[in-house]
Amino acid sequence: SRSRAFADDERYESSVYGELHARGLVEACTNESVLEESSLRVYCGFDPTADSLHIGNLLGIIVLSWFEKYGHTPVALIGGATGRVGDPSGKSSERPILAETTIAVNAEAISNTIQKILTDNSTDTSLLVVNNVDWYADMSFLDFLRDVGKYSRLGTMLAKDSVKSRLSSESGISFTEFAYQLLQGYDFVHLLRSQQVSVQVGGSDQWGNITAGTDLIRRLEPSANVSGLTFPLLLKSDGTK
Repeated sequence: SRSRAFADDERYESSVYGELHARGLVEACTNESVLEESSLRVYCGFDPTADSLHIGNLLGIIVLSWFEKYGHTPVALIGGATGRVGDPSGKSSERPILAETTIAVNAEAISNTIQKILTDNSTDTSLLVVNNVDWYADMSFLDFLRDVGKYSRLGTMLAKDSVKSRLSSESGISFTEFAYQLLQGYDFVHLLRSQQVSVQVGGSDQWGNITAGTDLIRRLEPSANVSGLTFPLLLKSDGTK
């Protein structure tokens, strides 16, 4: 049931932000005012590390469904490209590299699952499903350095919790994992430009990756009004994901 502690604020009574906050689905937000706008396009990313979603993905789907219920367009981003790199967030060691054919099979399976869940629960779904391999496949490394790396500051990247924890660990962090935040950051830029997506949502462990996107947009598209929102993680009794 809804807690009224936050929803008693009249500004948010009829907004999706108020709904999410009252249900305990807001951990942090970069720009609350954006969430009061109408007809938003909101995305959440899902890396195809397996051929099925895990329980931690449930909250992301729930958050997208609430945006949809309030008249916004949910966008599911399948990480066909980022899945080849591996997100270091919340990980004590580097993820194993999957074969491209395995990633493609996983991506299709996850896409079908998300479409089924969000479509079956809406009589008039507006869901968009995209795969970031579509815009990274033809981008060269030099293009990426020129168009993304040039606008990313090393100090900011090193300050991310996911990076700092790995730098101090025995296993360290590879350049590949270190660059993951740039890939996710550029995803937001691309979706803003191509699909008018202005909100990214993700688990609280994604805060560094999400702010990498909002920071990059601030440099590349300074007139854009975007927001990043995180929700709490589902944790085990020992406090781990």
